[in-house]
Amino acid sequence: MAIELIQKAIRLTSEDNTNVSAIVRQSDGTEITSGAMKLVVPDLEISVDGIYENGVWNFDIPKRAAYRGRHMYHFEWDGVYLDFQQPIYFI
Repeated sequence: MAIELIQKAIRLTSEDNTNVSAIVRQSDGTEITSGAMKLVVPDLEISVDGIYENGVWNFDIPKRAAYRGRHMYHFEWDGVYLDFQQPIYFI
């Protein structure tokens, strides 16, 4: 398993389950610590529910050999997209 965070871009291996941890904030800078948080990669039909533990949201990205290349992800909180899409790279 390998994961690398470059600003808001994520690079990870596709052959392993990979845990992505994030601190997610509202537009006013307030941390979001409850509710239904998801990490979504629309074109791969990935929607992973987050679990809030120890001050961060954790998302377990499932392994799939078919996940390759550059895609886009965003966070969804209680059905609302929180930010613009950012790149996620599966290697």
